Amino acid sequence: MRSPFARARNKRIIIATFASNIYRVQQIIDLAVEDGRKVAFSGRKMVNNTAMAQELGYMHIPEGTLISVDELNQYPPEQVVLVTTGSQGEPLSALEPYGLLQPPSGACGPRRLHHHLRQPHPLRTKKA
Repeated sequence: MRSPFARARNKRIIIATFASNIYRVQQIIDLAVEDGRKVAFSGRKMVNNTAMAQELGYMHIPEGTLISVDELNQYPPEQVVLVTTGSQGEPLSALEPYGLLQPPSGACGPRRLHHHLRQPHPLRTKKA
């Protein structure tokens, strides 16, 4: 897991994972805090699941770490991590607004590192 953070010294990190994998999301938060980064969640399930996990005590996010997606551009790229759903690469996932399902369009800017924590699900990939 440390690899994306090590490779992204001057970049925004965008990590796609399953919203139900609270343990993995907590690992991402811990590494972001260790690296001095703010964290934003994207995707309805990601936002809802992490809020519920916090309320139930399964997830701890230090005060001042969590920001909204709308606040991302208020910070330099090297100070933020975006955790999003859409790790299966399906159309209309939370990755789509960031231009991450298409060839890089610059939607997130040139200083980004996008890391899938899972390869696209074989049943969800389109066959040409």
